[in-house]
Amino acid sequence: MKKFFFIFSSTLVLFVVMNFFLAVFLTPINNFITVNILNKPVYSERALKLIGINRSEERVFYNETWNRKFRYVQFVEHYEAETENQKYVNVSKENGRSMKNNYKCKKNFYFYGSSLTFGYNVVDSNTIPSYFKNILDTNYSKLDYCVFNFGSASYFSTQETILFETQILNNKIKEGDFIFFIDGHAEEGNQGSRISGVLRSIFSDGLNSRMLGRLNFSFIFLWNSLPTTKIYNALRDTFKTPKRHMQGVSKTSKKEIKEVFQKNVLFREAICKDFKLNCFTFLQPIPNVNVSYNFEKSKEQNPNQLDVGRQDLLRDTKYIFDITNSLDNNKSLMFENNHYTPESNKAIAESIFDIVNKKIIKFH
Repeated sequence: MKKFFFIFSSTLVLFVVMNFFLAVFLTPINNFITVNILNKPVYSERALKLIGINRSEERVFYNETWNRKFRYVQFVEHYEAETENQKYVNVSKENGRSMKNNYKCKKNFYFYGSSLTFGYNVVDSNTIPSYFKNILDTNYSKLDYCVFNFGSASYFSTQETILFETQILNNKIKEGDFIFFIDGHAEEGNQGSRISGVLRSIFSDGLNSRMLGRLNFSFIFLWNSLPTTKIYNALRDTFKTPKRHMQGVSKTSKKEIKEVFQKNVLFREAICKDFKLNCFTFLQPIPNVNVSYNFEKSKEQNPNQLDVGRQDLLRDTKYIFDITNSLDNNKSLMFENNHYTPESNKAIAESIFDIVNKKIIKFH
């Protein structure tokens, strides 16, 4: 019996020490190996040229863009986590993604949308809001404007509307400000956010369960968070045969997608009228529908019929501005992973400016 307890306790201690070591040193070791030893190319040469970075910097850029964290935000559930002095992708808690703004601006422009608005795969200065700010600086150089980018991965019209409302409640948005929602690609009706399931599980299975249920939830949570478990899952996923996914299949009815989007637009219109805001909802060009792939790996991919149907469904929504043709003359359309290139972001910003410019003039 003593021998059994000795072996058991020794194994347990070794397991704890191993996980502690991996938790402390695994990330920097993995980053060093990835960047300095393996250094496998992430982007094509053409993509690097469009992004404006060198091959030696692509891993830094890739990690800042895709290996991102999110923070909890009341009511909207998640938003991009703030960063500290990164080279290409920067986010602050108060102002969203980094912009070259003036100080204490008299009028503000707020952008809301998904990762396409946030600007995944482009640097801070090449997002849609950044290009829009450049256009304002060119056309209204003597006026004091600020532009804010509150796009976030996976955001759809409901989350955007709620985030917009909370910023009004917090007196961030003022009378006369301009509000831009860029929508279409992520609409799926009354869907949950990317963390809805996690929050539901924490509350229902953890905090709101009986003692035994809490212990069971805590153990599962701890076990899944261990470095050894994460390594095992990563290896399993690496060698597992991937399942084939059928395009063009949606679990949400067309009626729900249409109604939820229309209601969110109507909510925005009513709020903006009462608070005297200049609000615009834009139906965006959707990757793989209005925008064709332009890199080597994607030449033979076909348009996603789900996106085609969604866009046709949303096009006749009341009080929206259709800018799906803003990339018709664009030569550098999108990246392999369904995000716009800098040139495409610039073209979309120009389309938005053309629509809203008359209202800007009225205020000056």
